[in-house]
Amino acid sequence: MRNEEFGRRKGEGKRVLVVGLDGAAWEIIRPMAAEGRLPCLAGLMARSGCYELRSTAPPITPPAWSSFATGEPPDVHGIFGFNYPNPNDYSLRLTTAADLQRPALWQRLSRAGLRVLLLDAPFTFPPPSVNGFAVSGFPTPAAGHFAYPPDLAERLTAEGVACERYPAEPRDPAAPDFLSWLDRFLDARLAIFRILSAAVAWDFSMVGTMALDWVQHALWKYYDPRFVFASEPEAAGHRETLFAAYRRVDRWLGDLIESAGGAPHVLILSDHGFGTTYHYDWICEALSQAGLVRWRSSAGAARRLGGRMLQIARSSPRIQRWGKRLLGETRTARAWARAARTYEAIDWARTRVFPAGDYHLNLYIHAKPRFARGIVGAGKDYERVCADAKNALLEFCPPGHCAKLARSVSCPARPAKESALPLRPDLIVELSVFPLPPEPSVRPMAGLCGFHTPSGVLISPFGQPSSADICSVAQTILDFFGVSCAADTQPAPPGGLELGAAETAAMLDSLRRLGYMD
Repeated sequence: MRNEEFGRRKGEGKRVLVVGLDGAAWEIIRPMAAEGRLPCLAGLMARSGCYELRSTAPPITPPAWSSFATGEPPDVHGIFGFNYPNPNDYSLRLTTAADLQRPALWQRLSRAGLRVLLLDAPFTFPPPSVNGFAVSGFPTPAAGHFAYPPDLAERLTAEGVACERYPAEPRDPAAPDFLSWLDRFLDARLAIFRILSAAVAWDFSMVGTMALDWVQHALWKYYDPRFVFASEPEAAGHRETLFAAYRRVDRWLGDLIESAGGAPHVLILSDHGFGTTYHYDWICEALSQAGLVRWRSSAGAARRLGGRMLQIARSSPRIQRWGKRLLGETRTARAWARAARTYEAIDWARTRVFPAGDYHLNLYIHAKPRFARGIVGAGKDYERVCADAKNALLEFCPPGHCAKLARSVSCPARPAKESALPLRPDLIVELSVFPLPPEPSVRPMAGLCGFHTPSGVLISPFGQPSSADICSVAQTILDFFGVSCAADTQPAPPGGLELGAAETAAMLDSLRRLGYMD
């Protein structure tokens, strides 16, 4: 593909390639790199600075990558999660990059005349209008343009390179053919980068992948020996799949850097880390025991029994193991057991605090007049409910544990623009994190979850960052290019189409099946 418009670079020698490894964890990278199993990452680590990168609250894909892109925290850029509740009919609405209240790094660089190439950068749908090319990353709905210019995918296809939209769901990482699928997937995205990189003499490029986050969500319970699943016969094979996914991403990273040509400055980061936390279902249990969230009795006796059985299983390693052997690792069984406590089963007439997807980490006070059927008044009533919810979460210990459920419960600042208010939760929960045990032989525990941790990965060629915070990385890149953003606060109008109800429902269902929301 040839495009003379993008054939001249503004500043020779100043090129930056950012690779976003969603969910990459130092706990796996460091030992594998030391053993020589990640040669590309090991080489970058030897030549660059390696830092723990503090994520956002909550440490999930949309707010974290939005903070990287804008250099601002969630209460400024306005993105807190994958979705938010419609205050009128309580339906869940999908959050997209169109909701950003601040311009992204690539928009600022484009306005400064720099050439930009974006491929699969997470949370870039609708695709941004940039001085170059952009292909939206995860999550990308099945409808609407997913590339910029809008005909980019067709132009790539005409060149013999299939440019498919980023998949809403991967092949099941526990399936025998997952690794072969992953090889094909990474090679296909690399082919897109190669042809786009040859077509635009870019100054800044960002390429992302969700591969590590996908595999860790599915297989972490076989990696940490505290999970009852880690001692099952199939666990060794699943652990090897997890390590193999890191090796394949490392190989893809080396090919990506080689394809970039011209020795760019390479910066690697993840939006959050990964580790062992309490299962986020305990958030609803803590709120339920405090009488702050209530469930409709019409959920049915069978479903209520299933929900009770799930809570018992998460309180006992022995029962959890029996349940797994009896029912297997079926999403259907888990979905049935949790059906009595889904968002759709909330009793709005009696609920004062509720979660809305996003792993239950974002909580909303059912306040009036913000919500059509709100029951919590303003002023002291609102403050009392906030305090009750905080105390319930900070004091709750899941059965069989002595550590508290939440490490913190915070209140985001009120947004400057009223248009951003529907997206803003009232409380944000950070779950307690359990570091990996030093010995592989430990007593199994129930009620845990392989989940995001606040400490991500940063491998940077630009020296010690002023702040090891994901919000600081964009400024480092802007300073490198000599781009000032003091007066640049307006986000560019994004391309693409507004999602309809069907597309939104399909994306939310995909996120649920991935375990990214409830």
